[in-house]
Amino acid sequence: MFKRKKEKSQYSEIERIKNNSQDNDMLSSTIMFDFSIIFKIAIGLLIIFVLIHLYKDSDGFVKVSKEYEYVESLKNIKKPKHNPETGGTTIVVDGENIEVTYLASVDISGRVSIMQKCFEHNLQNKISPIDLIISWGDLAKNKNSNLVNWSEAGERGYQYYISAEAMQENPQLINIVKSSHAHLSLVPANKEIKSLIKMIKQDDYIRMEGFVVSLNCEKKNGGTFRWHSGYSKSNFAGGKSKLFLVTKIVWLEANGS
Repeated sequence: MFKRKKEKSQYSEIERIKNNSQDNDMLSSTIMFDFSIIFKIAIGLLIIFVLIHLYKDSDGFVKVSKEYEYVESLKNIKKPKHNPETGGTTIVVDGENIEVTYLASVDISGRVSIMQKCFEHNLQNKISPIDLIISWGDLAKNKNSNLVNWSEAGERGYQYYISAEAMQENPQLINIVKSSHAHLSLVPANKEIKSLIKMIKQDDYIRMEGFVVSLNCEKKNGGTFRWHSGYSKSNFAGGKSKLFLVTKIVWLEANGS
């Protein structure tokens, strides 16, 4: 009798352990199921966010085509033309009225040495979604351009590196670089221009017209946004980034190419 009670007790204990194990399995399955649902919802929300961002970033999918301007040679691109300018305009970005002050009118042609598309997560990047280095003169030529290594430095900065071997090949290269490039933060004048500048690729030859500008905005929710250009009347090359309000852009092709 005692033996049967003991066996029954052991059997009950085994059943209890099995039941606890089943309960734990069911709990684990429930947790995994809930996590799976949460993960799928998070992925869905991320996809929706990206699609909304892409739609806004494309300005309603404005469709434009590149325009081309034919020149005698791509190897003889001259330095930019720039003249002091007064006046200004207003552009609307992300619902904010941006006051634009002209500093200089500019007609610039050259080779895109390096460029960066900025993720439009703040007002600054929505105003200027493209940063680039444009080179002209001897620096735009393959034999010199290939000797200079450009790289991004921070969100909107650039640096270049010239090897000792490259300096031996062309001792004047450092002076050529300093006098023959400009760092431009492009501000599209309208949606069509914005779509066009997003078609720019590294090593493209382009010509742009517009204005070096400074920006000022009294935000609707309070606070002030200001962005000033590093512009010198005596020298357009080098220096700090220049905010460039683009009113026209064309791609350059040599006649017969």
